Order: sequence, then structure tokens, then C-alpha cells
Amino acid sequence: MVVSVAPPAGTPALSRPRALKAADALDNLLDRARQAVTPNGDVVTLLDRRVGAHPGGAMASLLVNAQSGEAALQAVTALVEHALRTVAPLRHWQLTEAHVELPSTPD
Repeated sequence: MVVSVAPPAGTPALSRPRALKAADALDNLLDRARQAVTPNGDVVTLLDRRVGAHPGGAMASLLVNAQSGEAALQAVTALVEHALRTVAPLRHWQLTEAHVELPSTPD
């Protein structure tokens, strides 16, 4: 699954140190969380992640274990949105992308 976050619209391109600080904050949150919960209580386990920074914000590619793609999307979106309200370097940022990529199976 992929999530991207960015500062509020109209913010100039981020300096490299600021973008790295945001990516580090997102990485630390995901490392500490290890799990996310859907609104109806389904647990999604965060198995692995790659977090990066760019001039427009930060993004994470996550490997999760979930009952469904929808559960993964709901739980991780809720976790990231919570971070955007409470984690200082990400406060007031916005979630700009969240989607699930299901693994392909050989025919």
C-alpha cells in the first residue's frame, strides 16, 4: 500500500532538511505503531515499509497483513490522518494519496 503526505496547498517546495524531517517523522510513527485498526476494530499489521522524502512531501510504501485491501486502506489512512493532527513535523499536512496494490498471482 502507498501513502503520500504533503504540506498545505500553496506551501513552497520543501527544503531537503524539512522534507527529510517529515519523512523521518512518518517513518518513526510507522515503526512505533506496528499495527493499525479499522473503525470497526479489524487489526492490520504493518510488516515492512519504505519511507522517502521529496520536495513536495513524503511517501511510504507499506507491506501489510490485513483481512482485505479495504481494511488496510481504512486502518492505515486513520493512522496517518491521526499523525497529521498530532505529530509536530506533520501537523496540518494533508494525506494526498492512499491506495492499495494487491500482489499479483501467477496464472
